[in-house]
Amino acid sequence: MREILFRGKRKDNGEWVQGDFAHPCNIVFEEIGYDEVLKQKNVPIINDYEVDPETVGQFTGILDRNGRKIFEGDKVKFVHTDYDWVYAVEYYGNRAEYILRALTDGNNLSLHCFASTELEVVGNVADDGGAE
Repeated sequence: MREILFRGKRKDNGEWVQGDFAHPCNIVFEEIGYDEVLKQKNVPIINDYEVDPETVGQFTGILDRNGRKIFEGDKVKFVHTDYDWVYAVEYYGNRAEYILRALTDGNNLSLHCFASTELEVVGNVADDGGAE
């Protein structure tokens, strides 16, 4: 089964948080733990964070060469080439797939055409406006 996961930057402190949507601009991260109020073990704990909607990106289902999750909006580069090309991960609705939008060389590529060992996350467009 595919893992449905989102990530966004909190409005209050700019920290990245992961989870799933509760509202259009909120992300909820659930975990199992001890509930102090109910005094019960193994109950879902829900943390609700208000995030900047411009920073929200979905997990692509692919890990980079270091085992890091690749999210929509991440910047990735190829590690087994002599080129220093950097790409932004974007969802392309016309083909229902994630693409690598070139930030340096003008070519767009399908994310799923490459082995995850060839890619490394080097940043996120929300952290620096998308420019390299």
